[in-house]
Amino acid sequence: MADQDEGCTYSLRLANHFIVCKVLLGALHIQFGKPTHEKLNNAAILSVAILLFGTTIYGFASLQISMISLAVKMINHVSQIICFIDQKSESHEWSEQDKRSAFNYAVQQHQRCIRFVHCINKIFAMTTLLDVWTLTFALCLNTHLYVTHPSEAPLPVGSILLNVIVMALYIGMACWHSDRVTKAGLMISTNCNAMLWWNFDQDMIQDISIMSQVAQMKLTIKAGPVYTLNMRTFLAVLEICLTYFLILLKFS
Repeated sequence: MADQDEGCTYSLRLANHFIVCKVLLGALHIQFGKPTHEKLNNAAILSVAILLFGTTIYGFASLQISMISLAVKMINHVSQIICFIDQKSESHEWSEQDKRSAFNYAVQQHQRCIRFVHCINKIFAMTTLLDVWTLTFALCLNTHLYVTHPSEAPLPVGSILLNVIVMALYIGMACWHSDRVTKAGLMISTNCNAMLWWNFDQDMIQDISIMSQVAQMKLTIKAGPVYTLNMRTFLAVLEICLTYFLILLKFS
């Protein structure tokens, strides 16, 4: 699943980059008239330079999706450990020491998951925020070109519109994976509450209760200090973009 996520994200970002190159060619056509041989050479060199730079940036974005997917797998692993401990306790196959060792391992893994999510936010939060703002700016630019150059703008307008669609798909994918992180984190609390407490000693019952309370704190992926990535945020961003689009379109 992680390989598929990474491949889809890289494809989206690569397509996004080629659309940006197409936008540049369209902008050159509007600003300087019909392209000459020299202008096309300069545009080709510029496109290759952006391709090399963009591949690095888009690979960074692909890494973000992969790390979020890994966080989901790590959190699900903790839930599986808790369910496995409960099953072994119910069948009375484990001693108290075995239960304690397995549960301590689950606690350690849960703490690692929390730190891992915090690291993702520390590394990618600002770049994700820039992606969200760029989506809004690109749509506004698209509308502005359509309003100011209605007869000359079909090429750049179409290119930027494709750019907006690709960016929206990427942000939507990031929001969907972030939702999975939050739901998987809350599932740990649910699994702790579902454990058959009478199969454990008093100390372990207290530890299970503490872990359940800690797991109730939502693990979220941030986009800077402004947004929490989830599907509700994604719909809000699309609503804002559509609002700006309709407002600018009225000036045509």
